[in-house]
Amino acid sequence: QHGLTVAGTFGVGLPLSAGGISSLNFFLGPSLMFGRGQRIVLTGGFTAGPVKRLAKGFQVGDSFDPNLGDIPTRTKYELGYFLGISFNIGG
Repeated sequence: QHGLTVAGTFGVGLPLSAGGISSLNFFLGPSLMFGRGQRIVLTGGFTAGPVKRLAKGFQVGDSFDPNLGDIPTRTKYELGYFLGISFNIGG
């Protein structure tokens, strides 16, 4: 039996705030499992999650009159990266 195994990871991150289902983050990537008994798993890959961006042509640093209402934003999903390590503590 080999000491290295290749696997895959898929996950969903749930928000702790009241963001609801529109605030879910998704994770996808390969995993490397090292060892035979007490395994260590190294995982990395892509994550996608919602971010708020300025809308209606506004850029960071632009002046804005607060009497006009809220600053216009839009929410969109963007890609990122993640890295994780897992191990078992017990026997």
